[in-house]
Amino acid sequence: MTDEDRFRLVPIGEWDRLRRELERWCDGRVEADGDRIDCHAGSARFLVRRDGHVEAGMPLHELAREDVEAIGFDHDARELLLRGEGLRYVFRHP
Repeated sequence: MTDEDRFRLVPIGEWDRLRRELERWCDGRVEADGDRIDCHAGSARFLVRRDGHVEAGMPLHELAREDVEAIGFDHDARELLLRGEGLRYVFRHP
């Protein structure tokens, strides 16, 4: 099974769609403005900026990347996939 089969990929440029998917993944705990979407899910925080900068963190785990091109959503498994050139990273809902 490929990422495209499992995850619903949303390019960073599809900002409104990305916000809706993050609202669903974070159970509605999202703050957004024109340049950033900040999502809180349990003890985890997930921040994405329009320029492709992503920060994710939870206790004992942090990630910051500048080159994210798309975010994939598997709502059933409660996972996010970060995709970019040379980047494939799965972030699990706590």
